Amino acid sequence: MKDIDYIKKFAPDLIDKFIFRYKILEYISLNAPIGRRSISSYLGVGERLVRNELEFLTEEKFVEVIKSGTFITNLGESILIELRDLINNFNENQDIADELRLKLGIKKVIVCDSYDDESLGKEQIAKVASEYFLNIISENDVIAISGGTTVKSFVDIINVKKEYNKIAVIPARGSLGNGLEYQSNVVANNLSKKLKANFFGTFLPDYLDELTFDRLKDLEEVKTLIGYLNKINILVFGIGRADAMAKRRSLTEDEIKILNEKNAVSEAFGNYFDIDGNIVYSSNTIGLDMEQYLKIDEVIAIAGYGEKYKAIISICNIRKDMTLVTDKESAKKILNIL
Repeated sequence: MKDIDYIKKFAPDLIDKFIFRYKILEYISLNAPIGRRSISSYLGVGERLVRNELEFLTEEKFVEVIKSGTFITNLGESILIELRDLINNFNENQDIADELRLKLGIKKVIVCDSYDDESLGKEQIAKVASEYFLNIISENDVIAISGGTTVKSFVDIINVKKEYNKIAVIPARGSLGNGLEYQSNVVANNLSKKLKANFFGTFLPDYLDELTFDRLKDLEEVKTLIGYLNKINILVFGIGRADAMAKRRSLTEDEIKILNEKNAVSEAFGNYFDIDGNIVYSSNTIGLDMEQYLKIDEVIAIAGYGEKYKAIISICNIRKDMTLVTDKESAKKILNIL
């Protein structure tokens, strides 16, 4: 964008001020209630400078300061959304996203700033993904969502301002391992509450042997879930590394040996893939399968940090009509490989 280039040359100090103020507001949004000392420590600047900026943000009603700390207002949240594209052009996130989209050959890439604090960075990815998600959903959608820490953050942080009582929300897969709050069924239920939508799920484990599943599939709740799996038109999911998911699934030593021999780097929907997106190993799972996945209209993958760049490349090679939300450092690592 030529206009951005002109501004960078003509008034770089104003851009620095703009980005600095935006970072303060963004940090408050993710961590409220937050104190001045925490903000100054995160940004690596003096408390006096932060105090001056908070005074401005308070006067303009972007934040509110009370005894327990500083909160962002609805106006502040709105300005974050409105200015994000401009900020991304200033800090080159948009250029990186455009290059990554072309190299991966997928529909859309959204790149967020990277954070030293991984949990904070994942929250930021989740927040940006939730804003995109709310712009594309509509009544009568059937939405599937996976589990995991980043996807849980996506649901926790989503700011829904209307009711969608004709939407159906379902888990993309069954229960898996420990950590009930991170499981797909629980995450899907929580999303349905946020949207004021309908929830259809089952607490079946992610893995069942074929005989057991055959006995259970005639249960009404299982039949309902299977019916909705064929109607999904929006999917939100996290991308898992093959080695991490193999551990969570308690795969045997022989199975892990197969994954290593065949260079598995990612896992999704019970399948393990190499970096080119080829299935190298499959396990029986409850939930979305590959055939259903490839038919979904809108697919949003949320992934970053945790050395997931090879897994991201792998999943993006499976289907090209998808949206990826990631962080800048992960994006740069992917570009270096590509």
